[in-house]
This record gives sequence, C-alpha cells and structure tokens, in this order.
Amino acid sequence: MINEAKKSSEKVLIINKKIFGEDHADVAGTYNNLGNVYQQLGQYNEAKEFLEKALITNKKIFGEDHADVAASDHNLGNVYQELGQYNEAKEFLEKALIIRKNIFGEDHADVREVLRNWEMFVLLLNKLKTTAVIITEKSLNFATKQGGKTVHPQVVASCRDLRIVDKCLRLRNQTEIKDCISIYSKREREQSLIYCGEALDSVRSEY
Repeated sequence: MINEAKKSSEKVLIINKKIFGEDHADVAGTYNNLGNVYQQLGQYNEAKEFLEKALITNKKIFGEDHADVAASDHNLGNVYQELGQYNEAKEFLEKALIIRKNIFGEDHADVREVLRNWEMFVLLLNKLKTTAVIITEKSLNFATKQGGKTVHPQVVASCRDLRIVDKCLRLRNQTEIKDCISIYSKREREQSLIYCGEALDSVRSEY
C-alpha cells in the first residue's frame, strides 16, 4: 500500500511540475506527501530531502508565517528526531509551534498536536540523557569489577552519544548492541565494547 502511494505521488509530482512549475502549492504539497511516505517506509534521509523541498517551496509562496510552512517544519522535526539529530528536531518543532500559535492562538488542535509531539520529544531527550549517564557509569563499574580495567575513552564517548543510546536501546540483544557501538569504535577495543554492551543491555531491559 505504501509503495503504491509512493509511485502515485511520484507520478503526481511530475505532472504538477509540468503544469505549474516548481514554485506552486500543489508541488509543495506533493513534496510533503512524498516525505511522509518515505517516513512511513523508514527511509528518513529521503523523507528529509522531500520535506526540505516542501518547506523551501512553501516559504517562497507564502512567506514565513503560514500554516503550510508550520506543517513542513513540524514534519521535518519529526524526521530529524527519527534520524537522531536532536538539535535540528528541536529547532523545527519550536518553529512549527511558534507559527501555529501566531496563526491559531493557544487553544487550537494544530497547536496541541505540535505541543504533544514537543512534550514527547523533551521526555525522550531527557530520558536518553539520563540513560547515557547511567550506561557510562555501569560500563566503568563493569570494568572496575574485572580487576580495575578501564573503558576506552572513545567507547565511553559512544555510550554518551544520545543517537547511539537511542538506537542501541531498541535492539534485541547484546551482540547487536556491541555491533552498534563498534560502528563508532575500532574492533581492537573489544573488551571495552563488552563492558559498554553489558551496561546497555542491562539498561535496555528496563527501557
């Protein structure tokens, strides 16, 4: 179903560009639809690309303070969150909230929608920050129990990276967690990876 929606939106985009050119609301709307489809497919970089195009086009047509611009900001904020790019997610969600409040006032469904996502985002970010500290401490404790060994600084840095923490906590077992961390740490740091993997695995079970 989603793949069919993607093909359909791609065809509509070609037609709209031929009829209206690049700078038209229908083209921006189709960019937005494609971005949402790619997001549902889990292809977040592709989703970001189309949502950015929708935002640029909407700004050209409507200026900064418009509901369609706010919708693009909101969608981009959600995609950046999926990508683990939390600073960017925060920036776009804040923009969407400000624009919608300016247009609709405080007590409007579109404002409440962004507020719900914003509150969930803040909760996630705070939880990841807290979890990162716990994981780092657990990693060092596991190492200490093994005869006062240390955890390699780069592995510790990986345990503190919120993007890595978020991804690792969603994985199924310690092997996958260790592989996730090893993307950012060389294989010769195997023992450090084991300590960090054990820490993540113990925290993940409570997540």
